[in-house]
Amino acid sequence: MNASLEQLNGTDNVDEIQSLLSKVTIDESKRADDQAFDSAALQEKMKKLCLVLSHDATKFTLACKPPRKPQEGLRMLQEFTNTMLRLIGFFYDIPAEASSDLIAYRKAYKSLVDKLLRNSVSLLSTFLDDDHRLDTGSSASFMLPTAAFWEVCKSSPAKLPKDNQQAVAFEWNDLLEILADAKKEAEEMGQSTDKDSGVISDGDEDSDFDIEVDPSVAKRCVLFASLTRMLFQKIQKRCRLSDQLLKQGTIVTEETDVLISKAYDMEPSEMKQVMEHYITAVRKLIDVGQLASDEENKEWFTMCYAKYDEILVKSFEP
Repeated sequence: MNASLEQLNGTDNVDEIQSLLSKVTIDESKRADDQAFDSAALQEKMKKLCLVLSHDATKFTLACKPPRKPQEGLRMLQEFTNTMLRLIGFFYDIPAEASSDLIAYRKAYKSLVDKLLRNSVSLLSTFLDDDHRLDTGSSASFMLPTAAFWEVCKSSPAKLPKDNQQAVAFEWNDLLEILADAKKEAEEMGQSTDKDSGVISDGDEDSDFDIEVDPSVAKRCVLFASLTRMLFQKIQKRCRLSDQLLKQGTIVTEETDVLISKAYDMEPSEMKQVMEHYITAVRKLIDVGQLASDEENKEWFTMCYAKYDEILVKSFEP
């Protein structure tokens, strides 16, 4: 239990959260069956419990304000705790095996539980004596922590996936936004590059900080970033999204950022190896995408394969 708690919540406030979860018991002999697990039903339960939690938090804070008696606050704290424990219990119903095709789904609900636990600790600590209150860097007022807790309860349900494919789709949209930023950076790098000298000016003639980027490298970075974003859009529309696709897509997204960043620091001859490494990562993504799509899309992926090689060859042809 302690290991699971630390994995769920990191190392911050583990003692406080442990106290909250002291009544949780998990029967390790009773594992959820992947096929029997109803992801959509759990989504509905979690949404409702988020709403109940926000109401419990409101009633608890009101019960703790004078001239209310301590017994009233303790009663509402018990209700708040019971709701939180129910929500955590439902989270542990999600199959956790590495072989389970629910990695992205579980990650989304893990994030929800983590936010709720941390914000509940922040809220509840405002009612402790000064000697026991957590140092949160904010005022001792319960208003801000209450508002933060409400926000988590209000905004999170809309982001809770009904199944693993939707969970991957949510994260895939995040990757597309990152690629859009990378493409924009590459375009700005290309536009700012002096075609004759290959020097990027920062707009200050008196500055001694000039970054040299080869115009051909800058142009190819734009082409790679644009083609990769198009590939991601194609996968989003034509492929059955899965944890494996998300894993490889995340790698390619990170490599896109590395590719553009290294263009500022490396010589054109050195960038060839960087681009070859980048294409290798993209090819692995295309391979996974082909397995997750219909036969009719095979020709497009094959053409995309060749396009990356074409960009690389043109970058360094004599």
